Amino acid sequence: MSSKVSLIKGNDRRKNVYEALKLIEDCAKSRLRGKVLIKPNLLSITRQLAATHVDAVRGVLDFVFEHGNVKEVIVAEGAGPGNTFEGYKNFGYLSLKDEYPIELIDLHEERDWITIKFLTTDLREVDVGISKTAVEADCRISVAVPKTHDTAIVTLSLKNMIGCMRREDRGKVHGFDSQAPRVLEASVKVIHRNLITLAKYLAPHISVIDGFMGMEGSGPGEGDPVFLGVAVASTDWVAADAVMAKIMGFEPLEIGYIFYANEEGLGVGDLSKIRLVGNTKIEEVQKKFKPHPHYPVQVKWREFLC
Repeated sequence: MSSKVSLIKGNDRRKNVYEALKLIEDCAKSRLRGKVLIKPNLLSITRQLAATHVDAVRGVLDFVFEHGNVKEVIVAEGAGPGNTFEGYKNFGYLSLKDEYPIELIDLHEERDWITIKFLTTDLREVDVGISKTAVEADCRISVAVPKTHDTAIVTLSLKNMIGCMRREDRGKVHGFDSQAPRVLEASVKVIHRNLITLAKYLAPHISVIDGFMGMEGSGPGEGDPVFLGVAVASTDWVAADAVMAKIMGFEPLEIGYIFYANEEGLGVGDLSKIRLVGNTKIEEVQKKFKPHPHYPVQVKWREFLC
């Protein structure tokens, strides 16, 4: 099994994203149908580096509206701390409604939540709610930012989908009740498993990672900028995340959720089985990101392999 991933380097963020999608058009066009949900990342509603740039979303919309099978397009997010529409306003998303026939949605206002089970650090099951709107979308497009993470090593196209979870349940991905303090040494044994569970309901049908600017160090919110000038796209979210992880200087199969997804056949995390297309190569754009200070503990997820 092999997967196709596009990698584009350029000096125009919107164009990079659009061209990356055009290179996988043969794979993507069959997925562009019905109700399309575009999921940006608004971890912060005030710090642009921690959030998906509106021009990356424009690049996606340019591509989406070339295809006639699309009936409805929504840009949907449930922001991290703060109000989603404040984030939309602060980052220039409100103008998208004047440019394209879309709706902007705050997933925190979801009325129908689907219940799934996550693992706690003591391996009990706990209920969490995920957006029915997102689950039932005909096509989910994750538009992520490459960032280091305080527990999962990196946050890319899959982890972006946590924004489709009920706000009060999001801490449970770490293995703790939302109000409980997080203990990193315990969280690393379950967070990657919980991300795989999330993927089985909310995996992106198309993954876009806008690597024009990434974040290193104390991500996903407080880290430092790294300029890459690239965009990655694929209909295999595992392969997309694997390629971007490698660009960031990490070995993909040493990241827990990519390892598990590859093992379970959810996608391809082995770079030797990924067909890369585009105007550059990984080694030509790779920059070794400074990992999160928690990295020595984060890599201990392997101790819990079973």
